[in-house]
Amino acid sequence: MIGYHLENHRSWMDIVASYSDRIHFRGIVVTGWQRYDHFSVLCELLPAGIPSLAVNLAYIQGDNKDMVSVPMVVSQLLKCDVPVPMSPGMGRTRCAFPGAAILDAAERLYSVTLNVERLLSDSTVKGWLTQYNIDHSFSSPSHVEHATAELDRCRMELTYIERDMKLAMAEVYDRHTAVEWVSTFIQPLTIRLQKLWEAKEKLLTKEYWPRRPLDMLNSNSQDL
Repeated sequence: MIGYHLENHRSWMDIVASYSDRIHFRGIVVTGWQRYDHFSVLCELLPAGIPSLAVNLAYIQGDNKDMVSVPMVVSQLLKCDVPVPMSPGMGRTRCAFPGAAILDAAERLYSVTLNVERLLSDSTVKGWLTQYNIDHSFSSPSHVEHATAELDRCRMELTYIERDMKLAMAEVYDRHTAVEWVSTFIQPLTIRLQKLWEAKEKLLTKEYWPRRPLDMLNSNSQDL
């Protein structure tokens, strides 16, 4: 959400300008937290935040405060193949600054997460791949196959992302930090997809189905 932070800094610079005839501002302090406190999980990785930091510093240091040209300037500075996108989902940016591989893996994870959310929100999943269907092994094979058409691709991509993120983080962070980040942001999605895959396999093994009403007393419910 680079655009959000850029707009925030623009507002602050407007305030600075409005008080510049009364107050002599000697500098600006920019902060960024890796954790909110000692007990929280990681909330930010510096390499993934470099484009945002660069965009905002370029804007603050610029003379004409042109927000349009800033992404172009930063993309050249960070050796990116396209202008730095201001919002998530506006395409991936391949850059060549130190630690850029972490940014690339994080962007890929964001894309896969969106694909999984779309998959799970599909009407076919909600109608034929519910916990009720799974508990009773009762669903239409054609609808199950349609609902999970992208599942294997998402699982495979997530495997590659985990591999690449571990390699990229090993160049910047210690092993404990890498393990924590992967455990927090990748493994929960991996487990969720694994459960969905197991549910799909369970449903597709059925070759005959009982009449309704189904026996709810023998249900063995487990959350996806």
